[in-house]
Amino acid sequence: MEQKGVFPFPFTRESITKKEEPKKVTDLSSISASKGKEFIFRLRNGKEVGRAGNLAEFASKIRTVPLESIEYHFSGRHFTPWLNDLKQIKVAHEIEQIKLSGEKLRQSILDILSRI
Repeated sequence: MEQKGVFPFPFTRESITKKEEPKKVTDLSSISASKGKEFIFRLRNGKEVGRAGNLAEFASKIRTVPLESIEYHFSGRHFTPWLNDLKQIKVAHEIEQIKLSGEKLRQSILDILSRI
C-alpha cells in the first residue's frame, strides 16, 4: 500500500526541493591519481623536480617547486589532462583561465585549489 506524498529513505521532501551548496572537500589527499598516473613536475630541460599523486601533494608542490616548472607546465597546458583524470574539470578550467605569470600565477593556482 503506497502513501501519497511519502518519499522513501534516504530522500525527504526537503532534500529534493531545497537547493543546498555542494559540500566542500577538505581532504585534498582523498582525490588521488591512479598508480603510475602521478603528476611529474619538470623543468624545461626535462629534469624532474617533484611528483604529486593526489591534490594535497599537488598543492604542496605548487608551493615549493621552482617557478620555472610551474610556468613550463602552465604554458604547455599540462595540468589540465591530469586534473581532468581526477574529475576536477572545473578546477582545470579555472586554472586554464589564469592570465598571470610569475609568483602571481603560483598564488592564483593555490587560491583555486584552496576553494575545492
